[in-house]
Amino acid sequence: MNTLYDVLGISRNTNAKQIDQAYQSIIDSFTGEGRDDEEDMIRAKAVKEAYSILSSPSRRQAYDDKLTLKERPITYEVVEKPGMPWIAMAVFALIMAGAFGVYTVHEKKVEVARIALETEKAKVAAEEATRLAEAEEAKLARQQLLDKNQAEQNRLRETERARNDGQRIHYDLQMADSQATREREYAARNAKNERLQEERAAQQRVRQQTYDMQRALAIPIVRH
Repeated sequence: MNTLYDVLGISRNTNAKQIDQAYQSIIDSFTGEGRDDEEDMIRAKAVKEAYSILSSPSRRQAYDDKLTLKERPITYEVVEKPGMPWIAMAVFALIMAGAFGVYTVHEKKVEVARIALETEKAKVAAEEATRLAEAEEAKLARQQLLDKNQAEQNRLRETERARNDGQRIHYDLQMADSQATREREYAARNAKNERLQEERAAQQRVRQQTYDMQRALAIPIVRH
């Protein structure tokens, strides 16, 4: 009877480390060229299924218990009855052997189905992990985009503020220059007006002096 130990080429008293080594050795033998035929694929699948059971202490113990039960000899008490033909006994033995074979095939099918279910669960878990990772990446990308847009808006606001400050400073300088120009013009007008007033006052004094002199010259001299 082929067992999972036979599939891995090990004995039943092999420890966990030796099981790992045997499994890795067989898997490595399938990596060479020309080892992708159907028979090797089937054997590789059987090796993986055997390793998945024997590498788990609890599953290995359950499997060993089943092997012990199967290897236990089955005794039958044969009661000879008059007229019972030996052919009937042979048919009975064949029926029992067939039943045991059917049980073994059914057990293997159940084990394969269980392994397929666990594989499907692992696949679903991996897909869920991938979906969560993609969602996290999308969230991070959206946050990065928001941060980039916020930084661009801040830069535009700073640029606009700097432009407004520059315009305000330029306006203030223009206003100061205009005020200085107006003050200079006002001072110039005042100085001009003062000069004109002084000139008119001087002219008025000259006219007054001339008039006084002419009047003095026009008064006759009185002799006593």
